[in-house]
Amino acid sequence: NCTCIAFADRLKQICADLFGIPIEYFYYNKGTAWICINKDFEYTETHPADEYIITAEDYYSCKDNYMNSTHRYYMSLREILVYVGTYVCQYTICRNVFVNSISNTLKNKFHNDQFLKYVICTDVRFVHEYDFIKKNNGIMINIVRKGVKQADDIAEHEMDMIDPENYNYIIKNDGSYEDLFNIIWDITHKNMEFQNYTIDLPSR
Repeated sequence: NCTCIAFADRLKQICADLFGIPIEYFYYNKGTAWICINKDFEYTETHPADEYIITAEDYYSCKDNYMNSTHRYYMSLREILVYVGTYVCQYTICRNVFVNSISNTLKNKFHNDQFLKYVICTDVRFVHEYDFIKKNNGIMINIVRKGVKQADDIAEHEMDMIDPENYNYIIKNDGSYEDLFNIIWDITHKNMEFQNYTIDLPSR
């Protein structure tokens, strides 16, 4: 009676179809593979020369220059997701394009599955995504870890605007995976928000 979703799931599928590579590459090769964005969409895991690696912001700001250049310019798969998801979809179609997609997906899931009751959303990168979850009585949990460098792009810093007090829970994830599991176990079993509908995790 529970399903797991991510706002970026649909984006990864779009990019996999568009660039002709397996979708799992966008989950596991985001920082170790590149696509030639201004020519033939060549996929490579060989690090291009630094001067020919560009960001989503670079391409968005100077697209005509890159498209008309005789040089081949590459984006990492992470930057590809930022470019297509933010600059193409959210900026030119609708700011809520992925919120609307998730909303419609969940409507269909709930309509077709009478046993489905709860949803775990594993990624939130924008304030309007946060607002969608809160509007639908969602519980927001922020997991932080020391020493983890955050990517410096538009899709990773907007949530910095959220006041920490507006999260239901903040978890300091400075231990092992088992430590993190135990913290979440305690939160979901000891707080009223989760009472009467906590999944029996060991049986899953």
